[in-house]
Amino acid sequence: MIRYYRDNMKKIILILILIVPIFVFADLSIEQQDDVASFAKNFIIKGNSTEHIKGKFGILAYGQETRNEGFNNQLSLIKKDYIGMNIINDKKWVFDCASFAAYVYYHTLNVHTILGNNRPYVVKEFVSDAMSKKMNFYFIMQNVTVSNIDYNQLQKGDLIIIVGEHIMVYVGEGNIAHFTSSAINSLNLGCEVTDLKTKYPQHKVSVIRLLDGVVPKNRKANTLITWPDTKKTEDLSDPDNIPTINVTYQDKIAQEINIEITINDDKGITGYQVAASTPSTYINVDRQKEFKIDYTITKNGTYKVYAKDSRGQIATYEFTIKNIDNIQPKIIDVDYSLNKSKNTFQLEIKATDTNDLLYSIDDDNYQKSNYFNNIRIGKHLIKVKDTANNIAEYEIELSENMIPSITLNYDATNYTQELIVNIIAKDITGIKEYNVTTIDKKPNNFLPYQNNLTYTINSNGTYYFWIKNNKDIVINKSIIINNIDNTPPTINDVKITKILNKYNIDINASDLQCQMITYSLDGINYQEKNSFKFASLINNTLYIKDKCNNVTTYKINANEIFNINIMILIIIIIVIIGILIIYYIKKKRNAISLTNNENY
Repeated sequence: MIRYYRDNMKKIILILILIVPIFVFADLSIEQQDDVASFAKNFIIKGNSTEHIKGKFGILAYGQETRNEGFNNQLSLIKKDYIGMNIINDKKWVFDCASFAAYVYYHTLNVHTILGNNRPYVVKEFVSDAMSKKMNFYFIMQNVTVSNIDYNQLQKGDLIIIVGEHIMVYVGEGNIAHFTSSAINSLNLGCEVTDLKTKYPQHKVSVIRLLDGVVPKNRKANTLITWPDTKKTEDLSDPDNIPTINVTYQDKIAQEINIEITINDDKGITGYQVAASTPSTYINVDRQKEFKIDYTITKNGTYKVYAKDSRGQIATYEFTIKNIDNIQPKIIDVDYSLNKSKNTFQLEIKATDTNDLLYSIDDDNYQKSNYFNNIRIGKHLIKVKDTANNIAEYEIELSENMIPSITLNYDATNYTQELIVNIIAKDITGIKEYNVTTIDKKPNNFLPYQNNLTYTINSNGTYYFWIKNNKDIVINKSIIINNIDNTPPTINDVKITKILNKYNIDINASDLQCQMITYSLDGINYQEKNSFKFASLINNTLYIKDKCNNVTTYKINANEIFNINIMILIIIIIVIIGILIIYYIKKKRNAISLTNNENY
């Protein structure tokens, strides 16, 4: 009975030993695990380099026959810190598997696994020392076939033991660093970094790990080593590069942009965040060396991706999104006209957006043109879609009596200086606004409409009268005006004759448009005749007016007046002189006749 309980108790204890690790956290921080593993791995890789092999330094695994020397060498190495070390086979440092594991823990974390006894140090004794009353280590696996090990349960720095035979330092990714005579060849002096399952596929192993609290998690592991042959000091930890971040996305206009974030880190990623500034919290990532995530952005702006690795290093990646459009197009107006012969409408959809637009009526067949012909009477759903698929909708009901009408009353038969147009607009919904332009383009601004509205035209040309009803439907009607005359008559010639104190005036004038011309000497009293007889000049000014009341004035120059009085005086003088000459001639003849008679 006692034996039965004893055997069952052993099973219970074994089960507890296997279960305990589930509830116990590793003593080493992530950074310490990385440092221990990289120190053990790089110690072997660099110690086997040509630089050290050619010198009087080397690392050499030894067998049972040299174990005493090797053990004493390690005691000297550890206790005296590289001073006065023994030389074996002309090599300054030699290890067996257990002393190498002990040296890694002592050098990096100052954890003593050697009790200081001067005897060959074999694996059994190492395990015994490691699991001594100090309880620095505990089992996380026992007697597990190597090929069945789940590496997800292992951590860098774990010690893997073939009980009574061999011990190895786990350095991650299924690899071990160890010293063994089976590794000796022409290029390797008995130490190697290799894949565990390849090296020992069918062996049964146990795994031990430091207990929580043995090493403070904030202690920096010592990874510096001074080689005794070259006297050079190196850091044997693997470089800890900051995470690398890459962001990819399609550069197209959309309501939202889906980006793909890829983060890589050699030590593993612990968190990430997308924020405008350094975040206080991160989204946890379970130490993945490569991490990808899809992230959706719904607003334009500058964004930063932050990534943190297992050692707390933070990397950032900044990018700018400019092509998000989640604003609907704006439908400003829908203009339409009625085709009375077909009893259908033509629609023009007027909409704005920062991007190109497509238009649809009553279905999802979109077109680039904003014009639609032959739209039947009734209700219709208008859709306007931009490049980012934002859609605006507008419902309209078309009917025959919804088209506003404009009547323009004016006299275009007679010439005038200005023309008054009476505007009469009607619509079943009411007329709200109006405007008048000289170009066929809907004005941006309208004026309030009122009854008995008039508009004055002062020059010839084409005029467009616009009205807008209470549904903001706009139509226009145009007129061509040719009977505006604001050009005065043209004076071609003026003849003025002065007789005594009176004047005879003859005026030759013409007009191309109004044509009918009247004449005045005072600017008040006009006559149709273009001549004035025995008139009195008031201010030496003539007035000529056409039918449109355009007036031309003519200032009389004194040099232009032909004076009849002077001519009469000249004629009288000439007549008198002629009479005198005749009288003189007759008198001369009479004198000659008397002389002749006396001679007879």
